[in-house]
Amino acid sequence: KTYGANLSFYMDMAKYFFDQKQADVGYKILSNISERMPEKMLAQRILAYCLMEYQQWDLAFFYLSFVNQIAPYEATSKRDLAVLYEHITSPEKPDFAIKSANYYWQAILLDDSFDHDLAITGLGELNHLISKWKIDPGKIDKFDARFIAPIELDLRVVISWTNNQAD
Repeated sequence: KTYGANLSFYMDMAKYFFDQKQADVGYKILSNISERMPEKMLAQRILAYCLMEYQQWDLAFFYLSFVNQIAPYEATSKRDLAVLYEHITSPEKPDFAIKSANYYWQAILLDDSFDHDLAITGLGELNHLISKWKIDPGKIDKFDARFIAPIELDLRVVISWTNNQAD
């Protein structure tokens, strides 16, 4: 009762059970987040990213798809799916890289934030994905191949101002 509204409580408890190789119990604990806050997309995203941390890919996909169905107009919904597909891409599953690239591109096109932070970050992530997995840009829906350029990065820092009056 005391900790019921605290998301980190559920995440900490689930971590304990995932670490003890009791994924089914860990998932049951995490699913409380979704059950207690079904209308809160941020809670669903937190749940999905937590599941991704424990490589529960199918469950994470379920929750991120749910968020994308509720808010298909949000760039973040597309980027979340791009990140998931990028994590599960492998030489055995190269089509996931193409799905990831398409979701990154959709997120970039949908970003209507003040400074387009998600688009700036997404372009870097998409560029890295294309380079790493040798994706044919023709397989990305409505993609402009002029955006592709090799950029070697060890660290990416994105700084943006939240006010046009700032120096």
